[in-house]
Amino acid sequence: MTLKNKVILIFSIALTIRLMFGLGLFFSGQELYSQAGDAPDYIQTAQNFLEKRIWSADSGNNPQPDNLRTPIYPLFLSIFLLLKIPLFYVAVFQDLLMAVTAVCIYGLGRRIFSEKVSFFSAIIFALNPYLASTFISKSIMTEPTAIFFLTISFLNLAIFMKEGDNKNLTWGTIFLALLALTKPQFFFFFIFIGLAILFSGRKEKLRISALSFSLFFILVSPWMIYNFLSFKTWQFSSVSNVTLYVIADYFQIWKKKNYDKNNETYIEKAKRITGAENAAQLFMPENSKNLSEIGKKIIFQDPVSFSFYHITHIPRLFWHDTTVETIEENFGIKQSNIEKSDIDAVKNLLNGNLKKGLLDIKENPVWIISLFLKILALILGALAILNPLIKHAVTKRFFATSILFASAIILYAIMISPVGQHRYRSLIEPLILLSSLETLSLLIVFKKHNINRSNYRQIFN
Repeated sequence: MTLKNKVILIFSIALTIRLMFGLGLFFSGQELYSQAGDAPDYIQTAQNFLEKRIWSADSGNNPQPDNLRTPIYPLFLSIFLLLKIPLFYVAVFQDLLMAVTAVCIYGLGRRIFSEKVSFFSAIIFALNPYLASTFISKSIMTEPTAIFFLTISFLNLAIFMKEGDNKNLTWGTIFLALLALTKPQFFFFFIFIGLAILFSGRKEKLRISALSFSLFFILVSPWMIYNFLSFKTWQFSSVSNVTLYVIADYFQIWKKKNYDKNNETYIEKAKRITGAENAAQLFMPENSKNLSEIGKKIIFQDPVSFSFYHITHIPRLFWHDTTVETIEENFGIKQSNIEKSDIDAVKNLLNGNLKKGLLDIKENPVWIISLFLKILALILGALAILNPLIKHAVTKRFFATSILFASAIILYAIMISPVGQHRYRSLIEPLILLSSLETLSLLIVFKKHNINRSNYRQIFN
């Protein structure tokens, strides 16, 4: 199959899967896109910017400036709102963007990985039902844009490490800045610019580092200056303050089983503490700062227990999978069991209640599929992280691009714990697929042909 035909195939598969989900939503009488989750915040920020010239996610009559939502996605939405284009077309654009992302995984990935690894990574990405659903592609949220930016950024950084072309470093830096301005948790990923330069074959590392970091901070500086002038802080987004409180609240629930006896959500608790009228007001500078202080106090009361809690919940990012539930919901299929989940069956099995666990699975056979997907996601995550070590075990040398990808995955998993979930993992799905499939390919070839180390060095050079 020619390169052109492979690109057409990948793009067509990605669009076909998204069309199928659109038809599923249509024939089940549902909206063709979702405004659930954080979508109202992004839409409200865009509306306040257009109508009141205020950057705020507050839906009240007198919104006050905030730095909850970083600028890229609300500005993108403001174009549709200004031109009075229905938000449905945002979902259409995002479907196309995800198809383009799949093509980029193959097109750029083949310059780093083998032809087969990059091609099948792109195919799996294109086929992924969750990425085509109202949780990602068809949701008015940042995930499709962020996945695209991350894919272009890291593949270009990896190509720079391998080929040494400044053009790729420049594109990698630009798209990493755009990623940070879309998803603030990726702001600190600018360290991977330095890692890419450090492990490249270039000699003038200091000069290249100065130029690249300058470019990154020039691109994000307007937003940082806005934060400093408006709120006297260099903090990239107030979402990190509230997230700290949320993590501390989860920690207390985990530590004290009767802590949440009133069944309040963290939003309800935070609103009661701050006096905020709605969720968006929690992210106003003063409120978010107060919540952050409360979170820090809770965490520092028992840092050892919190460290254990945080570390043990890192794997959640990899095993959490809601593909089955997503298909059921988007196609209007009656959900298997809304009161229990497959994890409840696993808990029963692990606690020795085999009869109860097996009975639950027998009553909900679809759980076999969902549990399999969870195990598969966990295995792929492990293969991706272990990629540099396995390649080293075979070739007796480390590969810089493998270290780059694995480091990004590990850092992201640590940052997202303990609230890691399928939606968060989708952001690094391209990195996981490319790295894990390369590891799997290496292991299969090694076992099948027992190729010696010198031949492996030739394969990966």
